[in-house]
Amino acid sequence: MNQGAMMDQTWAERTKGMTEAERQRYGLELYVEAGDFSRYYGIQYGDPSAPRFDRAREILAEHSKGTVLEIGAGGGRWSQFFVFRGGRSILVDGTAASEAAIRGHFDVPETAEFIVSTDGKLPTVPDASVDFVWSFDVFVHFDPPLFNSYCREVARVLRSGGRFMLYYAWDGSAGKSFFRYYDPDEVGKKMKRLGLRHDSEDSLIDDTRLSMWERSQRRKK
Repeated sequence: MNQGAMMDQTWAERTKGMTEAERQRYGLELYVEAGDFSRYYGIQYGDPSAPRFDRAREILAEHSKGTVLEIGAGGGRWSQFFVFRGGRSILVDGTAASEAAIRGHFDVPETAEFIVSTDGKLPTVPDASVDFVWSFDVFVHFDPPLFNSYCREVARVLRSGGRFMLYYAWDGSAGKSFFRYYDPDEVGKKMKRLGLRHDSEDSLIDDTRLSMWERSQRRKK
């Protein structure tokens, strides 16, 4: 299947004419249908080609060079934009259903590897071995221990000058109770302690931010 048309055609047919909210509700229903969890895992939460995600795609296109690590690969809705570049891709998710779904959606190149992580740890990824970390619509659901654990691992695996695109929710006033909200000042302090320098900030949808962080120069051991 062409990388630009990764989204399952059956999914498109089954959700034709639905609003975004209706598609999300329908996607959640599929989770409890036998045999559909792996098939639709991680692809029902927003079409990445939608105009509202223009900035996210621009960031991904600009920075997905060298070795790219994705936290929360799901069904590959964002992975499709970088796994075919020829560089190494590390796709992390909390369940093996992610790999099954992605392999079912497109032909995965040999340069991609899959990791299942449920505790925020990435022990098989060496220190200073990653150029760009991408995570979209994932940290908005993490509780503080998991949020902090993944951030520590990102700081560890990034090379000096490597970038981390953190998508998180910062303002609970929009009332999206299924998001976990984090104060931007506290996030900034956390990143600074980890050796990550704030690079840029973009508001995306209501209460969420695309926040870019750069790994500071590492001290020589």
